[in-house]
Amino acid sequence: MTHLRKTTSLFAALATVALAASCGGDGGTTTVPPVDPPAPQNRAPLPVGSIGAITIAVGASVTTNVASNFNDPDGDALTYAAATSDASVATATVSGSQVTTTGEAAGSATITITARDPGGLTATQTMAVTVEAVNGPPTVTGTVEDQTLNVGDTLTTDVAGLFTDPDGDALTFAATSSDAAVATASVSESTLTVEALAVGSTTVTVSATDTGDLSAEFAFTVTVEQPNRAPEIAGSIDAQTLNVGDTVRLVVSMYFTDPDGDELSYEAVSSVTDVVEALAMGDTVQLAAMMAGSATVAVTASDPEGLTVTQEVSVTVQPPANRAPEAPDSIPAHDVIVDSAVVLDVSAYFSDPDGDELTYSAATSDAAIATASVDGAMVTTTGVSAGEEGVQMVTLMVTASDPEGLSVAQEVDVVVAAEDYAVWEGLSINEMGVVTALGGTIQLSGCFSLQLVNVFASNLGIQTIHWTEWQIRKGTGWVRVPGTRKEPTTPDEDAICGYQDLADREDGTPGPAPAGTYRVVGEVTIAEEGMDPVRIRRKTENDFTHDPGS
Repeated sequence: MTHLRKTTSLFAALATVALAASCGGDGGTTTVPPVDPPAPQNRAPLPVGSIGAITIAVGASVTTNVASNFNDPDGDALTYAAATSDASVATATVSGSQVTTTGEAAGSATITITARDPGGLTATQTMAVTVEAVNGPPTVTGTVEDQTLNVGDTLTTDVAGLFTDPDGDALTFAATSSDAAVATASVSESTLTVEALAVGSTTVTVSATDTGDLSAEFAFTVTVEQPNRAPEIAGSIDAQTLNVGDTVRLVVSMYFTDPDGDELSYEAVSSVTDVVEALAMGDTVQLAAMMAGSATVAVTASDPEGLTVTQEVSVTVQPPANRAPEAPDSIPAHDVIVDSAVVLDVSAYFSDPDGDELTYSAATSDAAIATASVDGAMVTTTGVSAGEEGVQMVTLMVTASDPEGLSVAQEVDVVVAAEDYAVWEGLSINEMGVVTALGGTIQLSGCFSLQLVNVFASNLGIQTIHWTEWQIRKGTGWVRVPGTRKEPTTPDEDAICGYQDLADREDGTPGPAPAGTYRVVGEVTIAEEGMDPVRIRRKTENDFTHDPGS
């Protein structure tokens, strides 16, 4: 201001001199009013230094105070403005002297900053801006639902579509299992593979990582269950060779097993039931050989849910092995007198299990006492000699043979007497198979003990009874009726019995005894007065002919 005032005084003096000169030189003076000096000239602001370049990330903002980067020589207060060379890369806003630059997209831009004084004079500076892209992490856009797998199952799925990267970066994928003993997890390129190994539960975590090592992940649960598994074959059932008529039972449970421990049931089916029949019973299969040939038996094991396994058994059925004839019934003892004969059809006393036709042969132990001859199944035993004693016994052997030479034989007692039994007076039989004594006053429909018989027999001069039996005529001789012989040795034992099978005791209808002529014989000891006891043979007073068809 001192400088300004000096300028004003100079201008005033000059004006006074000029005015005086213009008015003449007579010394007279004229006072001229002072003149204001011209206003000083406004000067433009000046840039100070330079504004440093900045680097920011997309989306980021940086504020720069540019007040120190400009100076106004007149000391004027400055206002600021900013403009960007590429608003798509960076923008700028101004508040006072604060310039805020915001990154919009990766690239470069120049921010021009203008300082303006009140007189409108300006100065500019530029600021270089580099905007860098920010690496954004991948994001999860989908997931894998929780999975339930069976042991041995494999799950595969493409996970590329379950992630995205905001920067378009290539992603790499990985997977882990929290329990690799239950299930493993791996990724090949973008294919996730989960392999179920054992019963249990595990968490599978799937991750995606970008080139900047940023990642995203999701997880899902895998539950592994043990599925029902089919039964398995534990061993081969041996081939079977049977003969016709054979039956074999195979315990088949040992040839199958179930991996889950299930209880198994069994079924058996024969390919040719005419050859072999198969029947499953519990854990056993029964094979029945029906006829010669071969068949296959399919044995199937099933678990409770219907899963099965089958193995086949080869069965060969051979013709039946020849079996020897059999003697299911005994040939009855023979009782003949010299020159009489028992003629007996022996086929009823033999059989052949294979149904073979039998041939017969017969011989006695002593042909001087009795002889035997054969015609087909008819065996004739003829008494030859009774010896000095008047009664002798020989053994008759009858042999039945099949076509292959297998045979069976029976031995039979043959009694040969010089004469027939003496009549047992007072003892008779009737059509009911009842033994009557003493003119019918005693009837033995059942059995009488030796003690009781001796009581009534004493009236007949009998001291004791040694044996009795019923006989039926065969030829001109007699044979014992099976089951009727009584040989009492104590007073309480049966001595003589009626023959129940001749007739029904209630209604008199014929019984099941075969047709024929019957009698009762025995041996007794007689002690007549004045004589020594004598053992003699006795028979009933009568014979009785039984005809069940009449």
